Amino acid sequence: MVRSVLVERLPTDERVVALTIDVETDDVFLDSILDTLADRGVQATFGVTGAFARIYPTEVERIVAGGHHVMSHSDGHPSFTGRSSARQVLAEAARARDLCGSDTTLSALIGRSTMPFWRPPYGDHDVGVLDDAGAVGFGRTVLWTVDSLGWSGLDADAIVERVLTRAEPGAIVLLHAGSQSQDGAALGRIIDGLRAQGYVFTTVAAAVPD
Repeated sequence: MVRSVLVERLPTDERVVALTIDVETDDVFLDSILDTLADRGVQATFGVTGAFARIYPTEVERIVAGGHHVMSHSDGHPSFTGRSSARQVLAEAARARDLCGSDTTLSALIGRSTMPFWRPPYGDHDVGVLDDAGAVGFGRTVLWTVDSLGWSGLDADAIVERVLTRAEPGAIVLLHAGSQSQDGAALGRIIDGLRAQGYVFTTVAAAVPD
């Protein structure tokens, strides 16, 4: 069995960072995020659920048209371990159905498989999750180095400060596009601030070997 490999930072000591933006249930800030990335010439990695893609297929197509990397963020955004949802642990077969379902939906829109990259909902994982993800082709489980905590209710100023003070060479930055997060409002200042610190931007797919 091939166990999926955890990716918590990029394999570099250069001043390179990857912005990763999870898209789960709604598209409230997605257009503004895509506009900000386009205006500043930055490509990012988007973790997209299959459920979102079925509701907002044109938004997923816009992500791809912008040259961004799309990875699976599961199909229905369940906790694979039950840790963050207080629900029963997903069995191996259920995990496989979820991951393969997300890839089927997303690949039809983006023109390629999302494998081998995926991000577990809530970041919840254990050895069993890594084994089950690897077994169906998701050989890279992408976590993060810096969590903006926008999802927790931080305002844009606090998000900017948190990301800029925690950035490091090879950092993977976790942001969200949903209505509960102000990450979209903070994004422009994050990009400008990181550039002022000498950072350049890449995607997870461009920086991490398959």
